[in-house]
Order: sequence, then C-alpha cells, then structure tokens
Amino acid sequence: MCPSRDEVNSEEYHTGEIFFQYPSGWNTFYEFWSSDFDFNYIPQYYPDLDAEEVAGVLDLASSTPYEKYTTWVKVYKKPLPAGSSVESVFSASYPQNSSSFKIITNNSVGIKGNTSYELVYQKIPWRKPLSG
Repeated sequence: MCPSRDEVNSEEYHTGEIFFQYPSGWNTFYEFWSSDFDFNYIPQYYPDLDAEEVAGVLDLASSTPYEKYTTWVKVYKKPLPAGSSVESVFSASYPQNSSSFKIITNNSVGIKGNTSYELVYQKIPWRKPLSG
C-alpha cells in the first residue's frame, strides 16, 4: 500500500499521458538539465529496450565528486505486441541475470485497479578488464 499524500512530502509530475509523485528536493530531468547546464533535456529512444523515455526525475543529493547524480527514476513507454501482456514485456526487458545491473527489488504494485511493475536496481560500474 502506498503512503497517502499527507504522509509523504512530494512533488507531482503529470502530462496528458502519465502522472506520478516523487520526493521533494528531487528535480525533473527538464529542470536539472536546463538550469545547471547550457543544454536542454530531450527524451531518448532506447533500442536495446525498444522503449521511449517519457520522463525522469533525479535526486540532487545523490551527487558525488565523479557523478552529477547517482539516484534517478526514468519512465519509459513501449509498444505492447499482440498476444503479450505488460508483465511479460516488462520481464523480457530486464533479464534477472545481468552483468550491468543488480536487481534490488522486483514487485508488482496495484494502482487504481491497474497493475504496474517496479524494478529497483543498482548499476554495476563498468570496469576495464585487467590485462596480464
């Protein structure tokens, strides 16, 4: 069960397509990239996921000396092939065993009578192989 709006200090992101709440103090990708840099955020298409990025938010407090931020959430949309389900497409998009990320949680969540899928993962840093 999700906490109510009164229990969480949050911001809201909404367009004609989507709505979600995110923690106060976080920025949308649009806010972050247009304010701190001479660059405008443009959602990307990811061929490996066959998905289009719709929105993103990030935690400004997660910056490190090496990264501008390390904690973020992206929302993607993807065509649903005939005969498939959201669950099967979601599962196929994120394999359980990957060398590029470690799954922390993988849950389904009921929202207003619809089932959504949430995957929390940690990216595994790329390391150049040692040569002998």
